[in-house]
Amino acid sequence: VLAHAHGLKGVCGSVSVVHMQHLCGEIEASVKDLDWTTAEDQLSKLLVEFEKVKSFAPTIEYKNDYQSRALN
Repeated sequence: VLAHAHGLKGVCGSVSVVHMQHLCGEIEASVKDLDWTTAEDQLSKLLVEFEKVKSFAPTIEYKNDYQSRALN
C-alpha cells in the first residue's frame, strides 16, 4: 500500500492533480503510522476526487512511435 500511495502521489504531482497528490501523501503517512482507519478514510476521499478528475479529463488516444510507424 505504501509503495502504491507513494507512486500515485508522484504521478498526481506530475500532472498537477494537487488535491489527489495531497490525499496520497496522507495515505502514505497513515500507512507509515499503521493508522489504517485514517488511511481508509483518505482512500475514500481519493476515490471521490478521482471521479471528479475523470469527469474533466478528455479521452486521449496515444500511439507510441512504433505503433505510428507500423500504421504508416
